[in-house]
Amino acid sequence: MSAQTNFWYWQLINPALGLVIAMFVVAVVFDLWGERAYWRILPVMIVVAALFYGITVLIPGTFLTFVAYEALAMLFALGGYIYLSSPAKLNGVWLLVAGVLITIVAAMVQAVGKNGVVLFFGLDQKGVFHLVQMVGVLALVGGEQKGLARENK
Repeated sequence: MSAQTNFWYWQLINPALGLVIAMFVVAVVFDLWGERAYWRILPVMIVVAALFYGITVLIPGTFLTFVAYEALAMLFALGGYIYLSSPAKLNGVWLLVAGVLITIVAAMVQAVGKNGVVLFFGLDQKGVFHLVQMVGVLALVGGEQKGLARENK
């Protein structure tokens, strides 16, 4: 892929990543404090996502910005879901804790891996990250489904 094509792809990917992380934080806020807090934090997190994208434009090609942004969000989520787990204030909360922990492990694999070095079944650290992250996403979705099922009864 040409450098220019790569650049333009990242101009689409970075705002999407920023919004995904921001909306994840908004979901955690909803689980912790309810709908009123959700509506208050939503515009703030949209601005945070835009700032994240702005930083990626000003400092292109650095993955460290995303790692820091995701780490802050995941540590907040982990603390929030651990809080909700004792006593269980949210159905499926342990799946959410597991999903966040798996996401953190996946990010660590990607951040500390040697670029291009085969780690597992012909995959480099980026490939291993995506495999591990898929498991994390399944845990997160399972936890949210259990939480929603309880609310809908």
